[in-house]
Amino acid sequence: GSLEDLRAVGPLIHALSDPHSAVRAAAARSLGHLGSPRRPLGKAGAGPTVRSRVIAALFPCVLNDPANEVRWAAADALYLTGGGAVLRPLLAAVRRRFSEGEGTVAGQRWFVEWAAASGLENLLIDVYPWFYPSTRRQIVSVLRSRLTPGTLTRLSLARDSGDPDLHELAGSVLSGHS
Repeated sequence: GSLEDLRAVGPLIHALSDPHSAVRAAAARSLGHLGSPRRPLGKAGAGPTVRSRVIAALFPCVLNDPANEVRWAAADALYLTGGGAVLRPLLAAVRRRFSEGEGTVAGQRWFVEWAAASGLENLLIDVYPWFYPSTRRQIVSVLRSRLTPGTLTRLSLARDSGDPDLHELAGSVLSGHS
């Protein structure tokens, strides 16, 4: 089927496990295309079952695929398909992965780059306590370069939260900021 045809969902989900990363990335991008608000999964007629199948298929790609290209495409598709509703479960999955020591510095760096490129800097405040020191420095750098009124407010609240990690983050980002 065409990219406007919901019958393509099953084969695209299957392609997420292809041995070639370019095929997996293309499948993820196509699922994101289907899931965007103006596309079939974004319309009311698609139904929650198809959308939930797509979201469930994309989550493991975001967290576990060895190829950055696939993780990036899957994260974009996940966000297009589920919108803000997927951010909390995504954060929970990232937290589990990195707080249990399963994540790598490269995986953390990839997540920081994706969140920054997607305009989701506030996610970086949420994940900061679970990340390695070198990745924490990357988060500080990203947040310093992209200070918005919303991020400033979140950092001010983080500084006063009583959490020593978030206090450290806020102090590092806000130092020298007037």
